[in-house]
Parts: sequence; structure tokens; C-alpha cells
Amino acid sequence: YHLVMAKEPQCNVDKVAQLVSSHVMGATVESSIGTELSFLLPRGQSNAFPALFRDLDARSDDLHVSSYGVSVTTMEEVFLKVGEGSVTAGDEDIVAADDSNLSTAA
Repeated sequence: YHLVMAKEPQCNVDKVAQLVSSHVMGATVESSIGTELSFLLPRGQSNAFPALFRDLDARSDDLHVSSYGVSVTTMEEVFLKVGEGSVTAGDEDIVAADDSNLSTAA
């Protein structure tokens, strides 16, 4: 899964990453560019998402995150990763994913 957040200038990326990792084992920062912060979340950890979302909602002002959304990794993204040679053992679950989307605003 991809977790994408809209961050404000005061956002401390390390603090947000710590929060995400405390809920979702194996979560990794994919990118932090401009006002967007993106994480890769392992498919097998989806049961931890509701608690993460509640925490993000409760702490969005403190974290300086204005909104977030989650989407399933697409097959195109899997093939691009394979082409880059960057697929790891943890990415095997991504191959079974479909293109459904979930999102919410903080």
C-alpha cells in the first residue's frame, strides 16, 4: 500500500515516520518531496491501519499533516520496481494487490 500525506512546512518527517512505524511494522518512507510525504506499507499489515488513521487524525495538527490517503500499489508500479531492480523480499505481497483506493482527510 501507499500512504501519501500532504505536509505543512513545519512538518517533522522523522516524527511522522516514527508514528507510522509504531503502528505498521515494515513501513518505509518512499519519498519526501515538497509538500508530499509518501510511505510504503506492507500488505500484510492492513489490520494496523485503523489505529494508525485514528492516531493521525488525533495528532494531525501536532504533526503538521493536513491530509492523507491510502491506495493499493498498482501492477504498473510493481513492474517499474522490477525494471529498476529494486524489488525486495517484502515486496512479494504487492504483486497480489488490486487497484482499489481508500482515502481520508485529516
